[in-house]
Amino acid sequence: AGAPAPGSSAAAPTAAGAVGEDDEQDAMPAEAPAEVLRGDDGDEAQVVESRATIRRLDADGPAKAWRDLGKGLLRVMRHKTRADDARVVVRNDVGKVVLNFKLAARMRFKPTKAGLAFTAVVDPTKGPQTFLLRTKVPLEARHLAPAELDDAGAP
Repeated sequence: AGAPAPGSSAAAPTAAGAVGEDDEQDAMPAEAPAEVLRGDDGDEAQVVESRATIRRLDADGPAKAWRDLGKGLLRVMRHKTRADDARVVVRNDVGKVVLNFKLAARMRFKPTKAGLAFTAVVDPTKGPQTFLLRTKVPLEARHLAPAELDDAGAP
């Protein structure tokens, strides 16, 4: 019952699991890893870039708790011609946008032991939400103030 049918050309596997020497010749050659290029940001210039952990304060229910939104690459982007037009974008390691909001002059950033806390409107249906950013490179409130972005540079 376990024998191959007469006239079939199926080779018996070896102890290592290989069918024969012909398969080694048919194997595809190893390729070098593809180089990932960064797309053009158009009218925006990068001001600050750092790895970051993002948390959001969830006030649903009786207890407030910080919800972990994950880790990713934080970038503060400034429009090249309109200096007061800036935004914060955080993408996870796969490239999905985790956080994206426009910086406003009246936004307040509060340094805490755990990072930099602030309130922003990310989803208009949910209104203002409080977030906490913890960065690999020290991030200060001045790095996120739109008026200061021209000379903030990298932290």
